[in-house]
Amino acid sequence: MTKTQHTTRKRAIPATPPNKSARRPKQAPLQSPHHPARAIPAGRATKSATPETVGAAVAPKSRASKKAAITALLQREDGATITELVAATGWLGHSVRAALTGLRQDGHEIVRSTTANGATQYRIVAAA
Repeated sequence: MTKTQHTTRKRAIPATPPNKSARRPKQAPLQSPHHPARAIPAGRATKSATPETVGAAVAPKSRASKKAAITALLQREDGATITELVAATGWLGHSVRAALTGLRQDGHEIVRSTTANGATQYRIVAAA
């Protein structure tokens, strides 16, 4: 057979991907607005709508931000080192330095000093 006579066969593409059958079927929602009679599965606890729970569901829980943690550490009398700020936030050093730059841009005056052991400490002296 020569190259001009040779034809390539095309494989048939399956209609559905092979892993489609391995997927689990979607579960129906617990309560559908279209099917109000649908029961909630046993073992699932539900909350009744009382004024206390309705208000609690609307109000988001406040949590301390990492920027607030950095600010609190920098407002101490002796300030904080980069390693202390990294430990408090879980960020890398360059991210902590960027946060310090952001605080400077927000109007905080940050003073840098060196300790006896050679570590650099940062401290907020005044806020705008």
